[in-house]
Amino acid sequence: MRLKLAFLLVVPLLIVFVSAQSPKKQIEDAHGGAGFLEALSGYAISGTLHRPDGTSLAFSLMVQGDNSRFETNEGVSIYNGDVQQWWKKGGHRSKARYGMHGAQEIFLSPFYLAAQLDKYEFKGKDQADHFSRKTKNKRFVNYEPDTPVIDLEFDPITHRLAAIAFYTEERASSRVILKFQDYKQYGKAWFPSKVTQKAGDQLLVTMEILSLDLKPVFSSDTFAISR
Repeated sequence: MRLKLAFLLVVPLLIVFVSAQSPKKQIEDAHGGAGFLEALSGYAISGTLHRPDGTSLAFSLMVQGDNSRFETNEGVSIYNGDVQQWWKKGGHRSKARYGMHGAQEIFLSPFYLAAQLDKYEFKGKDQADHFSRKTKNKRFVNYEPDTPVIDLEFDPITHRLAAIAFYTEERASSRVILKFQDYKQYGKAWFPSKVTQKAGDQLLVTMEILSLDLKPVFSSDTFAISR
């Protein structure tokens, strides 16, 4: 019942961005046919980037029904669309300082991971206090100024998740990318040639989609990429 309600909530937004084909049918076709939405209860992405200096960035994105949680170990939490800052000094979570202004479907529903909209860019208060829906923007950006940036990059043709990029320094050109060559196999990770490779960098990533009875529909193995 909760999944049906979630689907009703996101259908109007899906229609804006996807083809004339039924959003429900398009999502099901992308995942092997009818019944996929009924079986899907949530998904989880988690990983750790180990830096040469001994520090690491751990992140997790978990969605179940209309509940979601995105966290890093460096101070950023997003719960059901609200960004919160974990203050390092006192260790107390502040109030939600930023809202997602109607675009929280990226985090609120597993249907959006399937649909893979490619027209969002999250902008912080230093740039704009809202989401931009410009056609040229094809990524979702974690903008917090004191943490590395994480991008979710989308294929402009298939609208599927194409890559997750970790910037090792704020707004720096140095980054590592986990690229999904095949959506159901979660493919390979690669490092762009422009990235300066440093000995000791290692990325560990797992991804899993669960059914209503908590049995995996499909999942990646945990794998390590070193450079």
